[in-house]
Order: sequence, then C-alpha cells, then structure tokens
Amino acid sequence: MRVEIRIVTHCWAGKYEQYSLALRWHLSSIWKWGVSKGYSILPCVVYNWEDKSTKRVITWFRRKLGLPIYDILLPLDQLGRRAIGRNIAAKQ
Repeated sequence: MRVEIRIVTHCWAGKYEQYSLALRWHLSSIWKWGVSKGYSILPCVVYNWEDKSTKRVITWFRRKLGLPIYDILLPLDQLGRRAIGRNIAAKQ
C-alpha cells in the first residue's frame, strides 16, 4: 500500500515578500528530500488570490520541476485561521 503525505502550508506574501522566499525553501526541501526520492508527497499551499508573489513560486515549481501542488485559495480573513485550510486539504 502506498501512502500519500499531504503537507499544508499557509503563505501570505502580499505584504511581506520574505514569506514567498520561505515558501521556496519549503517546497525545495519537499522536492529534494521527498518527491525526487520517490515518496508520494503532495504539498498543499493555502494563500489568497491577490498574492502574486506566492502564485509565482507555485507556478515555477510546477513548470520547472513538475511538482504537484494543490492550491487552496481563501479570503484574507480566513487565511490566518490555519484550521480552515487544513480541514479543506483533509477533506480532499
């Protein structure tokens, strides 16, 4: 039986660009130590649709590395409440 691991990450780089940099490090780590070694890992990134910086990072990892990333888009008032994003990811 193959197990899929879902890692839920919340990111809001609309105001603070360093969060998109941290997301790059996080996704790089998932790729290097998990997916490239054959593990079934699905990163779930919870962010707001206005956050262009986070969207650019996700797009790069999808196109360049083929990393499957599950997007969860939330309004800003729900983005900081991490239980909402985790619950959506768990139900999928």
